[in-house]
Amino acid sequence: MGVSHPQFPLHGDCTLYEITKQRGFHGLPKEVSEEEINKLISSGSYVDSYRGVLSDNKSGLDHTKMVQDFKYGEFFQGKGIYGQGMYIATTPTAFGKQIFDSSEARKFAVKYATDRGRGSSRLQGSVMRMAIPKNIKEITYDDMLMFLDKIKAIGKENITKISSDEDTNKDWLMKRILKDPGYVAALMGYEAIRVEYTDGIQMGLNYLVILNRGIVTIQDRVETVL
Repeated sequence: MGVSHPQFPLHGDCTLYEITKQRGFHGLPKEVSEEEINKLISSGSYVDSYRGVLSDNKSGLDHTKMVQDFKYGEFFQGKGIYGQGMYIATTPTAFGKQIFDSSEARKFAVKYATDRGRGSSRLQGSVMRMAIPKNIKEITYDDMLMFLDKIKAIGKENITKISSDEDTNKDWLMKRILKDPGYVAALMGYEAIRVEYTDGIQMGLNYLVILNRGIVTIQDRVETVL
């Protein structure tokens, strides 16, 4: 479960916020035109990616404010079943200059930016198009889980012993960090966690859990959906 920063609740998870801040992962995305982002994708060195956001009646937060914050403000990193971070829809891993069709990724982002029955009124959302370099430092979710299992099996006991009996706060903090793939991946310097799908209805679709905002190139024109 995410923990909101007491002064800045829109930051999302405050533990990851502080880890990624110390890592230097809060750089602003590069904003370019649609023509420029198309060139990046066509070069074969970037992958086409999308993020959908929806206005929230409960908090009063508008989708346009979410977009502006991502482009120019604080780096929001929220809750997620594959680890804390900022989720985007993208294509499967493409090697060399290979380019995959990104239509499924866009459809998934539109789904998240579309009103899903929250309240009686229709809510607007935004779909942000992004280009992510292929050479970022990433780890797959499956590899991250295997790494965490190894720590729990052979390393956690030794790590816990480092904390003295008088300093239980360190022990608590270590156990808390080890529970979330996003925390550990960011501490290890990974810029994103890749969630892969190889079959089923999500064929041709991956998630990236973004931990370093500075790797993102974003299209200046954002699509509004209802």
